[in-house]
Amino acid sequence: MSRRPNTIDVTAARQPTASGSTSPISFHTSSPTSWTRSSLFLTCQYTAVAAVCQLLVAAAFLSIPLVRHRFGAAAKAAADRELDRQGVPAGVLEANGLRFDAGGHETLAPLAVAAVMVTLAGLGLADHALSHPLTWVFQSLVIVMNALIPHSNLTATRSVETAFRRKGDPVLARIDVAAFLKAAEGAFPGWVTVLQNVRHVVVFAGSALALVGIAVAGS
Repeated sequence: MSRRPNTIDVTAARQPTASGSTSPISFHTSSPTSWTRSSLFLTCQYTAVAAVCQLLVAAAFLSIPLVRHRFGAAAKAAADRELDRQGVPAGVLEANGLRFDAGGHETLAPLAVAAVMVTLAGLGLADHALSHPLTWVFQSLVIVMNALIPHSNLTATRSVETAFRRKGDPVLARIDVAAFLKAAEGAFPGWVTVLQNVRHVVVFAGSALALVGIAVAGS
């Protein structure tokens, strides 16, 4: 019995070669244009993610003056009542720059951060050349700045007591700082604490995702 040699059936279209003959196998490769379009699409997606995160961070910072504007007067009144109970003259808070409303740097600082975040989001969506380096700088600063806020809240009593001692005023020295700060804090509704925690999560996570987004988009 004779063995039939193994054969391979190639059903590919024959393509002309340089010599004019045909080749039994054709090779199909993706065009550079399709790869470029795919890369641009992914870059736009990551840039859009970074921009959305920056807008969320901006909204988170805007919540600070909004809450203080809404409940700051009630907090000040509660603090004044506590100081009156301690026999401290009225107006001592204003005289020493202690505020619970949305005035001063309590409004200017969050507004400035929000404006920077919105600007960075706009630059990123416009594919501006400075969007990535500026995002690396300012988004990192926002992470550091926001990390200082919980520390400031946790050390508020000690910081105010130290500031009062430095002034050398006997009236300030006898103030029960912890009591009047607690009274002011009690004037804010309970959900403000929840909002504060959510804000920290949004700022930290949003900033991190924005940095990841521009890193991937720029790679």
